[in-house]
Amino acid sequence: MAKKQSNKPKGDAWVWVTSLGLSTGLLMVTAILLYILVQGVAAFWPKNIAQVTVSEKSETTIHGARTMAGVIVKDQVKTKEINNEFVDVNEIQMFVANRDLYNFSFIYVDKKEILETTYPKDLMLLERLNDSKAIVLRKEIIKADGTKISFDDASFQSELDKLVAEAVALREKALDLQVGPISKVVKRNKHLVVDQYPHYETLKYNNETIKNIEAYRDAIENLDKISIGFLAMTEEQQKKFSGSEFYLKQYREAQAKLQAKGGEAFKEYEALQVTIAKGKLEENNLVAQVSEIQKELHQHSMTYTTASGYEGKVSIGNVIHYLYPNRLSGSEKFGMFFSNAWSFLTEEPRHANTEGGIFPAIVGTLMMTILMCIFVTPFGVIAAIFLHEYAKQGPVVRVVRIAINNLAGVPSIVYGAFGLAFFVTYVGGSIDKLFYGDWVNSGNGAMFGTGGMLWASLTLALLTVPVVIVATEEALAAVPRGIREGALGCGASKWQMIKTVVLPACAPGIITGMILAMARGAGEVAPLMLVGVADIASELPIDTAAPFGLERKFLHLGYNIYHVGFKSVDSEATKPLVFATTLLLITIVALLNLTGIIIRQRLKKKYASGAF
Repeated sequence: MAKKQSNKPKGDAWVWVTSLGLSTGLLMVTAILLYILVQGVAAFWPKNIAQVTVSEKSETTIHGARTMAGVIVKDQVKTKEINNEFVDVNEIQMFVANRDLYNFSFIYVDKKEILETTYPKDLMLLERLNDSKAIVLRKEIIKADGTKISFDDASFQSELDKLVAEAVALREKALDLQVGPISKVVKRNKHLVVDQYPHYETLKYNNETIKNIEAYRDAIENLDKISIGFLAMTEEQQKKFSGSEFYLKQYREAQAKLQAKGGEAFKEYEALQVTIAKGKLEENNLVAQVSEIQKELHQHSMTYTTASGYEGKVSIGNVIHYLYPNRLSGSEKFGMFFSNAWSFLTEEPRHANTEGGIFPAIVGTLMMTILMCIFVTPFGVIAAIFLHEYAKQGPVVRVVRIAINNLAGVPSIVYGAFGLAFFVTYVGGSIDKLFYGDWVNSGNGAMFGTGGMLWASLTLALLTVPVVIVATEEALAAVPRGIREGALGCGASKWQMIKTVVLPACAPGIITGMILAMARGAGEVAPLMLVGVADIASELPIDTAAPFGLERKFLHLGYNIYHVGFKSVDSEATKPLVFATTLLLITIVALLNLTGIIIRQRLKKKYASGAF
């Protein structure tokens, strides 16, 4: 008897399996993004400070003190071994700050051992310039003239606000001098040293002048140590100079011999040396102004105690900001949230990148990603056009395509090693020899022969070029044959057809490849550690003068997450900063991608007659 065959289609169950896989993936991505969002946003919300007192039996103390104040970060159940038994302990984790006093920032307290939990209104959260955060009880202000204002005095708060505002103004004044006039003088002197170098080389044409020029330089260096800008003095000032007679004699003897035998080269050399001395003198005067501001900045102080009984003192000039979290209303906390977020986005990092903002890292990340796109898109498109439109299809082209696909799977650190060896050492070293030889030889260090923005962008462009090639080839293949034949039939050459018809029609596909390249390149960290990223960067990688900051090291959000989260002294305390930076990096990548998607959609509408 023949088996009755079922008319029910086979494989329906696999439809549900695939949908389950898709749903699981979406849920996982959503859960990760939500977790990062919640943790990142929470970093800016001002939290209340609890004051906890534990029982006599508790082993949790701050150097013997049983009262402690801090922000309750976590409420958790933890399994611990007690008397050879594993028991669940319900405990809280508190951020007690004051690392300079306690040598730690966090403490865990068993909830069963807590006798009392209060939220005193007078607990103050101090954000300091040169130290980590502090949770204190204010005591008194000590002014420069010795006047003391107690915390219970009616004028205490207004006086503190006034002194902090004055300190902020003084810090800004000092910063303006440092990044403005002082920075300009230092840069100018560096270029003067470079201009001076050819004359120095000319003066070394025989042993006698070598000996004299070295004696001259040595004497000037030592005289500058005694009195900066010695050569900038007038002849009368030099005669009255009360420095070392030995170096004065050495300087005058070497100068006389070089004037006699050095000719025009020494005149030019000495004229530049005098200009350099004037620059040093100007720099010294500006630095003295900054020092005076620093003295004025730290002339007032505030004494305090902590909830655990420690006493301390902080310079008002060291106070960035302060608040009383337990006094804030809901609306005030909401306003403080936006203020904290704005400070995070616009301020410079401080205290080894564990405090302050991440503005330089934002600039570095955006600059690197944009430069990477500028480099990768033309090369990727040109390679795809050649492979698809001009190359004769055969074994060689198939091998090239396989190689391109395989390159997309090479670990990123390998690209970093290649970038270090080829771009930094070989290309950068060659550029320095050809164009910046005097800069390097004069003692200013390598210009392009070290990691920087340019080499980081090129390395990541190399890493992401396979993505652009593959996406562009697929876009080229999707352009209908009829459009090509129509253009050729109208008398266009092959290149005219590609340029005027094919490329505009496949522009959305090219932008898709660029979006994928941005998404991968912006988050890469491993290659950057070898070719340009820095822990601390004194200057932004942007300049109006050549080479426009491309040679400078830079900060990057991805590397900042790694550095702050895993290399800082107190990684537990930097967790909020890590989540906030992660959220910002995801947001920047999303915005860059969204910009690309908007452009792609507009191009789709413009070339709606095509395949897109």
